[in-house]
Amino acid sequence: MGNTQIARGDWNKAIMVAESCKNIILDTCSSTVDMGFVERAVERLGAERIVFGSDVPLFDPWCQLEKVKSAEIDEEDKRLILGENIARIL
Repeated sequence: MGNTQIARGDWNKAIMVAESCKNIILDTCSSTVDMGFVERAVERLGAERIVFGSDVPLFDPWCQLEKVKSAEIDEEDKRLILGENIARIL
């Protein structure tokens, strides 16, 4: 599982790496506001390969949660990202 640390803060690179390695699952946490990342990741990887990341205790999890909740994706995709995927993985 990885976030943008594998791509030095560049979500597009992280998505490209995940596209080439089918066993990589991305999480949503980031210390920056990354508008559109969730939509791009779902479009290119599918919601099944994205899990919610809170960045706690570094940051308040509210902004990470809102990144997913406000994303322009299906409600089913939001449910997968916000909990169903990690439950399946564990």
